[in-house]
Amino acid sequence: TADEAFTLLAELTGGIRYDAARASEVPDIIIKVINDNAAAGTDLVFLIDNTGSMDDDIYEVKTALNDIITKLPASTMLGAATYNDANEVPSTWYTWENLTTTYSNIGTFINNIRVYGGGDYAESVYDGLYQTLDKMSWSSTRKRMIIIIGDAPPLEGRLTTYSLKDVADKCKALGVAANLYPILIK
Repeated sequence: TADEAFTLLAELTGGIRYDAARASEVPDIIIKVINDNAAAGTDLVFLIDNTGSMDDDIYEVKTALNDIITKLPASTMLGAATYNDANEVPSTWYTWENLTTTYSNIGTFINNIRVYGGGDYAESVYDGLYQTLDKMSWSSTRKRMIIIIGDAPPLEGRLTTYSLKDVADKCKALGVAANLYPILIK
């Protein structure tokens, strides 16, 4: 289930799982995660499920984006990525904007997120995490964080390229251990 998967993602990387009962809670949770866990010089990535069920959730993040950005500690590098279902839309299931201090680039990326697909419920959560870990230009030696925003469980078995163990191992190898903060929208 999404509950189990998001809990395990947090536990295996030492992070904390958060729950949002509705979309309007997501921006406040993001700000809480930043205030409680980020420090000056943090690398922070928003990884967002952009399947159809996330429409109102993404809208809330877009609406609160400027407020969220003003809460970032000094010299935070910010990045963003989206994941969908790699089996359903293999050519566009993952998009990303690299870590930068030019927050307007991330704002543009997030404001341009469009939702689509996701009809089979489970999504490419593990694959999206692995791609994000692999593609971002991580630079912080202090703190590396990924805030995952989603509402569906990960694809498992033959439907995914990477497993929960692969993601946890990659986090540890890159020093992103203790820094995954999944927000499950119920």
